[in-house]
Amino acid sequence: MILIASPSKPFQFNAKATLRRGVILKEYDEEIEAIYKAVESSAQSDIAPPAAWDETSTLDFVRAIVKGTLSRSLSDNADIFRNGGDSLQATWIRNTVLRAIRETDQDAAKRLPMNLVFQSPTIAGLSRTILGVLNSAHHREAAHAPEDLWKYVERYSANFPPRPSCLVERAPCKDVVLITGTTGGFGCDTLEHLLRDSNVARVYAFNRKGTQALNRQRAQFIARGLDVSLLDSPRFVMVEAALHEPDFGIDHVLREEIRTTVTHIMHNAWKVDFNMAIPSFEPDIQGARNLVDLALGSPFATPPPVIFISSVGVFRKCTIPAPIPEIPLDDPASPFSTGYSEAKWVVERVLQHATQRTGLHTVVVRLGQVAGDRIGHWNEREWFPSLVKSALFQKCLPKHDGAPWFPAYEAAKAFTEMRHSPEPIVHLVHPRPVSWRSLLEPIAKEVNVPLVPYTQWVSALESSVEQGSAQEVEAMRLNPALRLLSFFKAQSTAMAPEREAMGLAFISTGKAVQVSESLARMPQLDGERAQMWVAAWRKSGFLSSGPTGVVSMPGVV
Repeated sequence: MILIASPSKPFQFNAKATLRRGVILKEYDEEIEAIYKAVESSAQSDIAPPAAWDETSTLDFVRAIVKGTLSRSLSDNADIFRNGGDSLQATWIRNTVLRAIRETDQDAAKRLPMNLVFQSPTIAGLSRTILGVLNSAHHREAAHAPEDLWKYVERYSANFPPRPSCLVERAPCKDVVLITGTTGGFGCDTLEHLLRDSNVARVYAFNRKGTQALNRQRAQFIARGLDVSLLDSPRFVMVEAALHEPDFGIDHVLREEIRTTVTHIMHNAWKVDFNMAIPSFEPDIQGARNLVDLALGSPFATPPPVIFISSVGVFRKCTIPAPIPEIPLDDPASPFSTGYSEAKWVVERVLQHATQRTGLHTVVVRLGQVAGDRIGHWNEREWFPSLVKSALFQKCLPKHDGAPWFPAYEAAKAFTEMRHSPEPIVHLVHPRPVSWRSLLEPIAKEVNVPLVPYTQWVSALESSVEQGSAQEVEAMRLNPALRLLSFFKAQSTAMAPEREAMGLAFISTGKAVQVSESLARMPQLDGERAQMWVAAWRKSGFLSSGPTGVVSMPGVV
């Protein structure tokens, strides 16, 4: 929660120039109390706190909160975010817990972590954290350190299966591709390119179970201006699978058909959430490992390579001099900032171990920011559309330097070419980036706001609503950039003159352009493309219809 200091109550310091914390808290006691009372209006007040905070009653209390928030029950060890939870619901859960703890121990309430649900994303984990906060005046969560990532690498690199005893040479044939995550934007574009490729005999598209994947695929093709008739081809097979489950939870006959025919495994599916901690990404890591095991089970002497979409986020704290070459990253501190990039780095290392220990060829494709589809629409749930929409509330947009982004459709074409890469690591970013300003200036003009320093924009976003206030959940719903506040704040600390937009490092594409002709001749983004994004967002209702339209949130400064 954030409280703005009053000029009439300046902070007091002692003789050693350190803050007199006790005195300051006493002076602001009324204001602090008012903030905590405001929490009650953004919490589930109908759930009574336990009469006694023991293990059983705390578990029951948390179960009730989660059930009330998600409208269904979860097992105690099920990940909330893997079962429909999002940042809005995480805020609702935390505020309900905070209200209940305050009724018991106001000091303990002040020790409750701001990122409570992301830090402890299960009912059991939340219960342990709550009890720790209540039972210790000095409670601190065990710090997550870069070295912890090696534990995940070791766990998911253990016991690679042996190759089959009788291996045969594969007869010359067209490619048979298994690709994951084709109902998302980038995967959707990649799928169309594969189905248009005359050198591809069949495509198995793995997508999440129970999601009516084929219907979603058709809808996405239509929405993105792709050729939906390609989905009727006998060369295309939609497979609803659970990547993290043994044998993917699919029919044994189908799995054997895939195991004995596939020539390339392209792994694109991944949960995109920059708030989640790495434990919530373990199903993704397990899914990547399961695909490695599938490749190693191939009956052919040369197993299918595994081509994995990683992220340039693994360079968040990289200390290698720019431009960073297409090489392995040995330092776990490099991706250390979000669970998303940490988990991507873990899979990179698992694939490297698979190559070293089994000879399996793997290709890590570190993907940069793809920007919109071929008809101009950019997924509104992503960070950049959220940043743009914040202009309607903060009345400004941030300025920065280079933006090595590229159009998604062309990037997807490059990805399909990279399935034949002899290089183990390639960077899929624009080799000739344009400036951030060249894209943001036309957008700022469209929504009639100025460009300001990034830190000023973050400050305006952060101060636009009080955390824990009655308006917080509604503000996050209207202004999705607030849901990514911690992500945007983290980027501001990583920004430096030697880095590109959002603190990303300058990276080399020397090997990538040798592997992909499409990347080598990739068109640059320009102001016209940026205006297409705005037009598409207005058409969908994501942005207000006019260049001067600014919306407000009741009760929000």
